[in-house]
Amino acid sequence: MGDVCMTVPVVTAFALQHPEARFTVLSRSNFRPLYRQTPDNVIFRGVNLADYKGFGGLRRLARELAGEHYDYVVDLHDVLRTKILRTLLKFKGISVSVINKGRLDKWRLTRSCNKQKKQLPTSFQRYAAAIAKALPNTDINTLLHNAQTPQHTDIHTITRIGIAPFAKHEGKIYPLQNMMEVIKTLSERPDTQIMLFGGGKTEVEALRQWEKIFPNTTSCAGKHTLEQEMDMIKQLDVMISMDSANMHIASLLGVPVVSIWGATHRYAGFLGWQQKEEYCAEIDMPCRPCSVFGNKKCKYNDYRCMKLIKPEKVVEIVEKCLRDNAK
Repeated sequence: MGDVCMTVPVVTAFALQHPEARFTVLSRSNFRPLYRQTPDNVIFRGVNLADYKGFGGLRRLARELAGEHYDYVVDLHDVLRTKILRTLLKFKGISVSVINKGRLDKWRLTRSCNKQKKQLPTSFQRYAAAIAKALPNTDINTLLHNAQTPQHTDIHTITRIGIAPFAKHEGKIYPLQNMMEVIKTLSERPDTQIMLFGGGKTEVEALRQWEKIFPNTTSCAGKHTLEQEMDMIKQLDVMISMDSANMHIASLLGVPVVSIWGATHRYAGFLGWQQKEEYCAEIDMPCRPCSVFGNKKCKYNDYRCMKLIKPEKVVEIVEKCLRDNAK
């Protein structure tokens, strides 16, 4: 979901710059709400992958797409499924371009020895470069610089802080005991409402327990559709998130994010759209980053890169973010 979120501002920028073109985004049907506020020349085509299983299913999907008469296909994912699909479409005479994920540079960034710690092109830049092949003479840097983010204009009398404490992999999850200390401190702020976000049975149950423990705290997990959660996130003053989809959803809605980084690093290019580095909570360690996606086992077996981030530091960054963005 995070990857799809990151495509939205880029596709939107191209659509606004090229009103004569039609852009169709092919993705999972349940991600449709992410594209709910794009220009009229952007069409979201949702698919249920269960309906297109295996090579035979992809051949059928390719036939359907070929019948829609596209001039260009841009693969922004570059995984096995999309590799097969784009190849089938290329055989049907459709021009194709593919994202350059920079896998070698990301390996150099995350390898155990002689890491090359430098900022790599962002996912937004990589998406734009792939799309620009279909629309020549596009100045990518200018396009992204001028791309608009929704203005965060919601006004309310209390401070609303969202917290999304989970991620797919352990290397991207701030220790829950530490996060509970963060929630305890923030929930005691005057005129403050804490809203917890997550999904899946385990996460839902954990957040329900936290709702009972801490004052002024509400769990939104497991109660709403994606579109409804987006409406709630849009009302936040700040979102505290891991390197995960909620960081990107909040960014898409123009909400400031305090992001917490452990095994992964913003240098890999996955920081949320137009988010500030100064709102990243992290510790500079020789072993960081050890993973692009947070799915590698910690060499110390304790993910100390996360554990050593003090709850007080996270709260300090949240308070700074709230001051900086006070209306």
